[in-house]
Amino acid sequence: MLLRLTRRPRVLTRPSFLEIVLLEYAMAVDRLAVDVCRAIRAVRGAHEAWIDLDRLVGRPGLESRTAVDAAVAFAAAKGWLAIARNATGSVLLSHRAP
Repeated sequence: MLLRLTRRPRVLTRPSFLEIVLLEYAMAVDRLAVDVCRAIRAVRGAHEAWIDLDRLVGRPGLESRTAVDAAVAFAAAKGWLAIARNATGSVLLSHRAP
């Protein structure tokens, strides 16, 4: 007796509430990271490389230091920013940044 294995048709399911929340959070952090990169460009001078994060906090859309820190970590993971190794809270904008 031979068993024939058949594949069940793929059924599209609706995403769970948690999946939706996580996706929206990731999209929000991505948008905030882009806003941080644009704010760095607006704040820095002609011959400035490293920018202190305290100069960004308080600008429109960047009121929360915690949110700015999360966006900086996300942007650094994407290669858009370099974070200073010392405890000054400075960042360097990469040429790949949006």
